[in-house]
Amino acid sequence: MKTINKPNTANKTISALIIAGFLLLIISWGIEPTLAITGDSTLSVISKTADKENADVQQIDDPYEVYPRYDPTSSVRKSNPAPDGYSSVSADSVSGFGLWLRNYPMRSSKEPLTTNFGTFIADATVIGGVLDVPTTSPGGNARGILFPLMHEYAKVTQREMELIYQGMGVDSVSLLRYMTGKYSTNSNRTKYFWKEGEEKTLDEDLLKRFTEFIRTITSYQSLIRDCKEIAESDVLPGDLFVQADTVRRKDQHLSVVLDVATLNPNADQSKIHSALKDRNRIPYQRIFLFANSLTPASSFHIIKPLKPGKGNWMAPGELEKKLKHMGPGKFYRLTYPFLR
Repeated sequence: MKTINKPNTANKTISALIIAGFLLLIISWGIEPTLAITGDSTLSVISKTADKENADVQQIDDPYEVYPRYDPTSSVRKSNPAPDGYSSVSADSVSGFGLWLRNYPMRSSKEPLTTNFGTFIADATVIGGVLDVPTTSPGGNARGILFPLMHEYAKVTQREMELIYQGMGVDSVSLLRYMTGKYSTNSNRTKYFWKEGEEKTLDEDLLKRFTEFIRTITSYQSLIRDCKEIAESDVLPGDLFVQADTVRRKDQHLSVVLDVATLNPNADQSKIHSALKDRNRIPYQRIFLFANSLTPASSFHIIKPLKPGKGNWMAPGELEKKLKHMGPGKFYRLTYPFLR
């Protein structure tokens, strides 16, 4: 357990000394190291002599302690390699949250799509696979899956105290204030209130309750206020695609970008799948891997493309066509500092 006013400085000092000694040993072998945060919140050393394109994959050699069925061979990236002629974008250009997402573990390929209540929705064959996200609230909607993901990442990287949501329109909501007081909402859940109270200890249960509270009081509008709109040509893993129903003017839908692949400069175009080429049979420069949840809240799953034969990767504009009933969409990037 951690408290906000009693950091365990002794343990941190010992850990730092151990890591420093290990780094000196690595350097003595003539290898230039780089640090990477692994899923169990420890630091590992990755050799820069390794293939830089795969550097982020090497971060997941150790099991994530929060994943009951973790298997490195079934991560998002290893289960969904880029098609012929393409390579996943370099780790150098991707945020920490984006790298973590594209290395997220998958459940069994036979796992069906279900609601968070466990109700069957569809067979595994109609989706691209279910991500092994810990159980979330049975309520909520497609947007609600984003908060457990972000909070889990904050926990893994030990940045929970940076959980601050600015886009509420009334006041910012933070985990720190949640721990040092009390939040409540009115009956229609459109406003929240905070008052100073007894300090709480940060543990797994409190983080789950804070996650549920945030999921309850946020909206697509407040979430987008904490984002910046980006062009499709700038999209990276960890970005969002938000659609709006322009007919009913109330329903919105959110999909998460798990990975992006770019066309290799010297790719043999004859080997590139026809579904990844435009009307002039010219290959697209960038293709995408998306995941989403449904409303009511369901398994967080990879979305299968309209056109088969290229894995779960989608051409530009393909997701919007598949989910056309949700209306036109735009790409956004989350601006929370703890996700960088």
